Amino acid sequence: MNKVLRKFSIYELVLIAVMAALGIAVKPVVVPVAHLIAGPLMIPRGALAGGIYCGKRI
Repeated sequence: MNKVLRKFSIYELVLIAVMAALGIAVKPVVVPVAHLIAGPLMIPRGALAGGIYCGKRI
């Protein structure tokens, strides 16, 4: 096993994989909703979508 991976337990590696999969699964839903909201507010769509998409992990 790689030195980097040895620092994490199996539980933590599974948790990382699940969070990554959820991020990929949620993106197609979040981006169109962000574009819908950003249009009337005259906010750059990419900035709003990126903020929502990345901010959900915190």
